[in-house]
Amino acid sequence: MTDPLRRSLLLASLVLPAACAAPSNRPGEPLPAGSVRQRTPRPGERWHYASRNGYNTVGQGSVIVEYREETGRRVYEWKSPEGQSLGAEVIDDQGRLLQDPAYGPPGIRFEAPVPWLPVPPATGATSFVRTYYRIDRDSGRYDWADHRRVGPLRTIRVPAGEFQCLPIERQIRLGHPDFTRIDPYRHDVAWYAPELGRWVRREWRGWYFVPNDRGLSRLEEDWRIWELTRHEPAPVAG
Repeated sequence: MTDPLRRSLLLASLVLPAACAAPSNRPGEPLPAGSVRQRTPRPGERWHYASRNGYNTVGQGSVIVEYREETGRRVYEWKSPEGQSLGAEVIDDQGRLLQDPAYGPPGIRFEAPVPWLPVPPATGATSFVRTYYRIDRDSGRYDWADHRRVGPLRTIRVPAGEFQCLPIERQIRLGHPDFTRIDPYRHDVAWYAPELGRWVRREWRGWYFVPNDRGLSRLEEDWRIWELTRHEPAPVAG
C-alpha cells in the first residue's frame, strides 16, 4: 500500500466531492494471445475455500461456492459445509458486481453495478464508480466510492495449486450503518484466475475512526482471507 498510484487514488477518494469529475477509466491492455486460457464456469461447478482471520491466522471454517446462471447474471452461491446459505456473489454479463457476501453477514447489494472482473482479461485497467449499497433488514442507503486497478498477470500458489492470476485491487470509501464510524475505508484484493473463471484468493481489511475526548481514534475493521482448497468441475450431463 505504498506505491505512488495507490497513494494518488487514496488521496483522490478523500478530496473529490460528489459533483466533481472522477478519475478517468482505462480499459487496460489485453493479455497476449495464448498467454492465458480463459473459460466461463458451468452450472453446478463448485469451489471450496478455507477462510481465516488475517490478524492472527486463526481459521474461520470453510466456504463452498456453487455456480448457477440467471438471465443476464451469473450467481455464485456461498454456503457452509453444512449447507447453510451465506449469501450470493452476483455478477452481470459484463463482469460487474451487483451483490457481494464477502463483507457480511449480511451481504450487500449495489444500486449501480461496480466494475469487478476484467472481461476480457486485461492488465492495467482502472475504474472509479460512486454508487450506494443496501443491506438486508435495513432501510438505509449508504455511500460507496470504489477505485479499482487490475495488476499484471502473475503466478500465485494456494492450497489447490498454482494459477496464473490477475490481481484486482480495490480501494473503497463507504458510509456505514453504524453512524459513529467516521471515514470507513476498505482495501480489497482478489486474485482472478481466467482459467477457472473465478478468483482463487481474496482478502479485504478495513479501518475507521471514532471520536474520543482528545479527537479521533483509528480502529481496525475485519481482515478476512479466503484461499481455494479444491475445485469441482460441473457434473457431466446425462
